[in-house]
Amino acid sequence: MKVVCHLAERKTDLTPLFALFPQIEFTIARTGDDFARDIADAEIMIGWTADYSTRIAELAKSRAKNLKFIQFCTSGIDTPLKNGGFPPNVIVANCAGLRAANIAEHGFGLILHHTRQLAFAEEARRQKRWTRAETSQRIRPLRGSTLCILGMGHVGQALARRAKSFDMRVIAVSRAYEPDDVVEECFLREQLNDALAQADFVAICLPSESATQGLMNINRFCVMKRSALLINLARGDILVESDLIEALQTGLIAAASLDVTHDEPPDQNSPLWTLDNVTLTPHVAGAGREDADILIGMIAENLRLFLSGKALRRVVYGS
Repeated sequence: MKVVCHLAERKTDLTPLFALFPQIEFTIARTGDDFARDIADAEIMIGWTADYSTRIAELAKSRAKNLKFIQFCTSGIDTPLKNGGFPPNVIVANCAGLRAANIAEHGFGLILHHTRQLAFAEEARRQKRWTRAETSQRIRPLRGSTLCILGMGHVGQALARRAKSFDMRVIAVSRAYEPDDVVEECFLREQLNDALAQADFVAICLPSESATQGLMNINRFCVMKRSALLINLARGDILVESDLIEALQTGLIAAASLDVTHDEPPDQNSPLWTLDNVTLTPHVAGAGREDADILIGMIAENLRLFLSGKALRRVVYGS
């Protein structure tokens, strides 16, 4: 059996994986030409969704005659789908949850950046102004405030636990999650407006799919509190960016903290660069120390299941 590891420029060391499966022939494809050569007789591909370009999609569909299983080392598959999708009859699995803690920490950092007025304090420092009284009046304590999490996957759950430790009230919008000792109340997506109306903070943790794209639009912003902060840790196309900009400019909501945008980077003329009530980070919420052992473990688990003919874990495409 042959496995192609499409790593492009990534430095991840997969050699511990190779040692676990001496019966498998592993090859590393760094370039498109490498991939075109190696994928022809491979049964499995391992790679990153960000590297699954239109060319890689075309090569996979045209040259991969034996491909049965693609294992991604990340979670969302919206980029591969936009770039051409997968060969027929191929099962695709991911490593959902691997970076949930990193993303939740980043999300909570964005909340604290807003409530503790760190941008205001930093600007005052640059101007050599001591603004204790003014900054104190702007700070908002978190205890007792309501966080509404849209999507209760690994990231949403990790964010909920952190919010609970700050004595926040946590509510969620989810198709399947049930209230527990962390999440006080759960709403169906059809009840989204009811949940948004209660929230001081709204965190988007949903996957990008046809049902969620454009979900957050001007009608949603109109029902939110004018003091609310919107945090997007998921994908830019889940909200209508022009509607968000209008809501921020007209005061429908107080602020937005975005790790993702519709176009990355945004157009140079986008107001997202200049609005004072926007915090923008360059799609880095999942960054930080990679849990290499956990990543190797997730991939190894699925390789073992595949070799034994059993159902794979974390399947996101195919059956």
